[in-house]
Amino acid sequence: MRQKLNKQEVKTLESLYRRLCAIYDHLEENDVELHYGNGTASVQVSCALASLECILQENRED
Repeated sequence: MRQKLNKQEVKTLESLYRRLCAIYDHLEENDVELHYGNGTASVQVSCALASLECILQENRED
């Protein structure tokens, strides 16, 4: 398994992170309750953002 993502993969994840941030900001105003005990849409997007942030922290070049 590779240790680091390449530059294009990091750029793609950064783009996805920015788009999810915009979605999260919108959902804070108009949150949606999810079925099956999964909380709300903003909670799930927040979890995705946290995961992406961890991945990016490990792979960003200083």
